[in-house]
Amino acid sequence: MIGLAALAVSCGGSGSDDSTPATQTTITSSSARAAAADANAFLPVCSNTTLTTTSATSSNPGGSRLLNTTLALIQQRHQARLMGTPLASTASATSAVTGSKRALALTSTQPADVLGNCVGHGGRYGYTSYSHASGVTTATLAFSDYCTVDSTTGNEEVLSGSLSFVNTATPTDSGPISTKFTADTGSSGINALVRTTGGTTVSSETLAFTGLAYTVGVPGGNPTATNPDRMVVAEVKQTNVVSGKVRRQTGFTMTSFDTASGGSQMSYSARGYRSNGEYFDFSTTTPIVTDSTGKYTGGAITFTGSGSGGSGSSTAVLTVVPGATLQATLMVDGAVDSSLPACQ
Repeated sequence: MIGLAALAVSCGGSGSDDSTPATQTTITSSSARAAAADANAFLPVCSNTTLTTTSATSSNPGGSRLLNTTLALIQQRHQARLMGTPLASTASATSAVTGSKRALALTSTQPADVLGNCVGHGGRYGYTSYSHASGVTTATLAFSDYCTVDSTTGNEEVLSGSLSFVNTATPTDSGPISTKFTADTGSSGINALVRTTGGTTVSSETLAFTGLAYTVGVPGGNPTATNPDRMVVAEVKQTNVVSGKVRRQTGFTMTSFDTASGGSQMSYSARGYRSNGEYFDFSTTTPIVTDSTGKYTGGAITFTGSGSGGSGSSTAVLTVVPGATLQATLMVDGAVDSSLPACQ
C-alpha cells in the first residue's frame, strides 16, 4: 500500500526511481517519523500513550480524497471490494447469489458520463472506448478535469487522466458475473489536483500503475479462506507533482476473504522504493482483520531494510489499533515511538 509504504521511508531525496536499486535502505526512527507525517493523510500513525509533543503529525488538509479513492481501488478491499469492476454504473444490480456482496459486471450498455459539481467547470468522466462481447468488457475510462467540491474544506478536487481495463465475466440470466479484472493507467497515470476556489494549488498528486490483475475467488459469491480474492500489481507509482518526490512499489500481491463471523481478512506484500532509489520490503506479518461491523480488530505490517553499516536488518512495524478508525502505532527496531499524537 503506497500510503503505508511511505511510513518506512525518508521524505528526502529526489533521485531516479526507474532503475533497479543496488542498495537496501536503512530504516531509522527519524526517517520513519518523517515519513509518518508525510503519509498521515492515508493512515494516521499514533501513540497509545498519552504523550504528545510538537513533533506530532497532523492531518494533511491538502490530501486529495479523490486520489485516496483511486488508491482504494488497489489497496483497501475491505472498504471497496473490487467486485468485477469498480467502474460500473452505480445503478448496477447486485449479484443474485444469496448473501453476496458482489456487484454484477459491466454489460453491453455503456454507462453514461458523470458530471462534476464545481460550478461552471465541473468537467466529467466517462468512457472514450467501450466494447462488450460474451461477458467481456474492454474499455477506457477518462477523467476530463472532473471536479468536485470538498464539503469539509470547500476546496475543489480535480481528476484528470485515463484508465484502460478488461472486465472478464461469465454471462448468466441475471447478468454477467465477474471472474477477473485487469487494468493499466499507462505512464501518465491519473492526476488529482486540490485547489482553493481562488485557484491556488493545495496539492497535486499523480497515480500510475501497470499490470493490475484482480482474480475473483468465488465468482458471484463472497471470497473464502479456501478461495480468496487475489490481486497482483506489477508496479505502482505515486508522484507528488509539487515536490517531485516519487514513491514506487513493485511485485504487490494481496489475498483477501470474508471470515465466518462476517468480517474480512487481508494479507499483502511488496517491495517499496525511496525517491533516491533505495529499496525496502514490507508485508503483513499479521493479517489485517475487520469484524462484521467493519471495525478493525488487528493487523501488523513489517517493513524491512538493511542494518546500520550494512549488517543485519532494520525494521519498522505498524500495528493496527482496534476500532472503527484506521490508525496504527509505530515501532522501529523494537522501540515504540511515543512522540506521535495519541490514538483516538
